[in-house]
Amino acid sequence: MAAEMAKVRGEAPGAEFSPAPMTGGVEVVRVPRGFLTAPDRGRRPAEIALDFIRSHAPLYGLDARQADGLRVLGESRGGGSGLRVVRLDQTVHGRPVFQSETRAMVDREGRLVRTVGRLAPGIDET
Repeated sequence: MAAEMAKVRGEAPGAEFSPAPMTGGVEVVRVPRGFLTAPDRGRRPAEIALDFIRSHAPLYGLDARQADGLRVLGESRGGGSGLRVVRLDQTVHGRPVFQSETRAMVDREGRLVRTVGRLAPGIDET
């Protein structure tokens, strides 16, 4: 996980990570005075969120297949701030993982602000 944290910090200087005490995974990923991704107004917030998590799957304790299996539950319509919240959850064999719902905040410019959630790391799906 340390190597993936360094990778994220290389892309988003100042990135911070808060652990999830119950799972040992990462619960919060953010940059206090910045963004995790560059602006991308041409893509939907759900795509931006999923691409970030998929490209940094080891940070969340997921393998590529598990990251690809994340399900979009919905997306809020931002008010005056333009901030959108994308809700995702993790599934195993089509069933949701208990308390795995994760939120990703994307601003009106298409920049990922943060992810917050408890994706369950290291699940053996056999």
